[in-house]
Amino acid sequence: MTEQQILKKIEVWSDEDDIQAVVDFIESLSVEDKTPEVLNELGRAYNNLYWLNPTEENKHYLRRAIEVFKYIEPELGNTDSWNYRIGYSYFFLGDLPNAKYYLQKDISQWGGTTQELLNFIAIAEEKNLSLSEVMEGGQGGIEFVLERFINTLQEYAPQMLKKLRTKATKKSIDTLEKRLQFSFPENFKQLHRTFDGQEPGTTFFFGRHTFVAINEIEPLQQEWLNFVLTHYGKNWQQVTMPSVPKGVVKNQLYNPKWLPIISVRIGDEDKDEILSYICTDLDNDSEGTYGQIMAIVIAKDLTKCSITILADDLQDWFDYFIRNIKNGLFQYDEETDDLIIPADHLEEIPVYSKEEKITVEHFIKKKFGKVSKVLHEELAPDVWCDILVVAPTAQHNYYTLVTKDMGDYPMNILAGDDETVICEMVMHLPPTWNSESTAEEHRKPIEWIKKVVQISLEQGLFISRGHTVLVENGTLKSDKFAFLLAVPTLDNDGEELCCNISKHKFVLFNTFVPIYTEEMLYRWDNDEEELLSLLENDKQLNDFIIGTPSRANLCANYEPMIDTTRLDKVQWAFTQEPYYNMADFYEAFKRYNDDVGNDLEDFNPFGTLFLSPRVKVLYQAQIKDVGVLNSFEFLTNENALTEGTPDAEGFYDVHIVAQHESGDGVTIGALELLFFMHNTLHNKYLGKRIFFNGFELQGYENDGTPVIFILCSD
Repeated sequence: MTEQQILKKIEVWSDEDDIQAVVDFIESLSVEDKTPEVLNELGRAYNNLYWLNPTEENKHYLRRAIEVFKYIEPELGNTDSWNYRIGYSYFFLGDLPNAKYYLQKDISQWGGTTQELLNFIAIAEEKNLSLSEVMEGGQGGIEFVLERFINTLQEYAPQMLKKLRTKATKKSIDTLEKRLQFSFPENFKQLHRTFDGQEPGTTFFFGRHTFVAINEIEPLQQEWLNFVLTHYGKNWQQVTMPSVPKGVVKNQLYNPKWLPIISVRIGDEDKDEILSYICTDLDNDSEGTYGQIMAIVIAKDLTKCSITILADDLQDWFDYFIRNIKNGLFQYDEETDDLIIPADHLEEIPVYSKEEKITVEHFIKKKFGKVSKVLHEELAPDVWCDILVVAPTAQHNYYTLVTKDMGDYPMNILAGDDETVICEMVMHLPPTWNSESTAEEHRKPIEWIKKVVQISLEQGLFISRGHTVLVENGTLKSDKFAFLLAVPTLDNDGEELCCNISKHKFVLFNTFVPIYTEEMLYRWDNDEEELLSLLENDKQLNDFIIGTPSRANLCANYEPMIDTTRLDKVQWAFTQEPYYNMADFYEAFKRYNDDVGNDLEDFNPFGTLFLSPRVKVLYQAQIKDVGVLNSFEFLTNENALTEGTPDAEGFYDVHIVAQHESGDGVTIGALELLFFMHNTLHNKYLGKRIFFNGFELQGYENDGTPVIFILCSD
């Protein structure tokens, strides 16, 4: 095992907080494998064992860490990570002079907490307090953080201090508590004992955010409740938002225990339709944190309502602002008299401005022809997509349909260092197509377009050339199209059609071509260029591009290259992080293999493992109850939890069967299966055995369904 592979294993266990596994692994290595870099991770692991259970008894881990760090000082003593880690050890041992000495040598702020630890040391020295007293944060656990916030403003944006109002009185805080009939946490009280909102008519952040005073909270809550009653009626409590962190925040439109700390000013055009606040949540859901900070948008349009968690508590939230004011992300702007994010820090987002929309529409008309009709199609309640229809011409005897809304929503765009590329969808249809008809043959292409747009929106996915999308149930030997294949849209000179809508922002137009299942399989075993090379003449090309229903299947007799060993040489770790789309998973998968030096040049992520619409996956895990099982999973022994004996932590060793349905209804692909396996295992406890070692084929069921067993190791 190379040093690179050793360090990757350590990284995965560390990310999962399985620190004892890291210690056991490193201590079991040979002397030759215990390089300075590896031993640096051992010292870090000892630090983390203390961090997991910071008791007086466990401080011996910190002393062991220092022994390791001192041993490798000749090799790594001038690195930031070494200085941060040994400084961390001394800090929690209470040796503040040594902690300060080493932490100040960490010029890169390794670990993100170096400055925080130095701040604690400075407070201890200034106020003559013990480390434990400083770590408690002062009054309400937030006194010292708020002092740093005020001091940071004094240094970087003194103009903002005059906007803050003087502290609230104890009487005003107590009065509001009595009126609302619940107690406030001490950190919330301390915030208002430090400053109580800000001067009327002023903003603090980004031209819209204003701190809320104690006497403004009740009127704001009444405004909020009235808004909800007006737009959602007396049964508003039965209405739920589409975008809320499940299990973390209670899904409701209003809660009196959501205390506003920031009021967000809405533009004139939306002021009657949207309210927005940043609140501290004193009625969190079961998996949330009491006092968590969240951004709330309440709108007349339910699809625009949302709740986003910003921080675990007020301390973390103010720390965030202190850190970003100091690093220059938030800066004072004289023109707006506000804290803003400078233009050079802003990322260009893939949403059209009004001007860009006009540019795109003009480009479509210029390149594709006169728009004869606009189809206004509903994707979801109040979510629409416009499809521009260009009628057949003498030069192009087919309909052209072009979306003009895909780029109007965020997606995982293609972005380089200095440019942003987003996409719109093009489809060509035979001249016999009738946009007015509701018959299936005429309506189906519209439904296909809507499906592609929905996938792009729901998964935030840039659907680029070569991508295939399942639009009908895929079966072999069928005379019906089952997939859409994205290919470049070319101009008259054979160049890829591209609309430049700003200096660094471009729109690509991908043509989506309906293809048969066998053609999809051929494309994945080869590529789209190989598939297109099968077209022998212009008529075949024309029929292919416009999706002529009667066109011949280019790969009618093709049988996919089935190879059950495609995953044998890949590397992966089943961590607890879920992935919500295959694009993100594939990027993480490639990074992981690159990190361990594993060459993926010969790996075809879309290659076929099994010619089957489903696969059954067996694996071993530890669970406490059946609540962690998905709807497609069951225990091989349904009595395992009643007949078995749990370990000291309450876990039972079990074998689980999970059934995966193929994405295309025909085959099981390599990346598809690994993606499914990861998201199936991510909420189960695997112990140290989290590293994927391939799978064993157990056999086939009577209907041909393959049954496999996942192999994992430590």
